[in-house]
Parts: sequence; C-alpha cells; structure tokens
Amino acid sequence: MGSLRELLATDHRQALEFFFQRLKDVSGPDVHHAELLYNASVLARYAQVPTHAKVDL
Repeated sequence: MGSLRELLATDHRQALEFFFQRLKDVSGPDVHHAELLYNASVLARYAQVPTHAKVDL
C-alpha cells in the first residue's frame, strides 16, 4: 500500500507544476507568465484542500 500512497500523494510544488504546464499548453502566447503562475497556484491550492470534515459536529 505504500507505493500506491506515493503515487497518489502530491505536494504543493508538484500540483503547481502540473497546473502551470497544463495552463501553458492551452493558453495563447499573449498570456503573461506571472498570470499563468498565479492561476496555477490558485488551482494547486484548491486541489489540495480536503473536501470532507475529519470530525462530525
């Protein structure tokens, strides 16, 4: 199970690189590098936020 966990686990840098490369692939040449980086960072952060509560209220 350890190897599966390694495949599924990503850190912020890996998520940022993933979204940055994909956005760069689909954006036009007139999009500024800083804008791509900002949008990729927002997507990477959102992708790593848990979607369920760890405890019940």
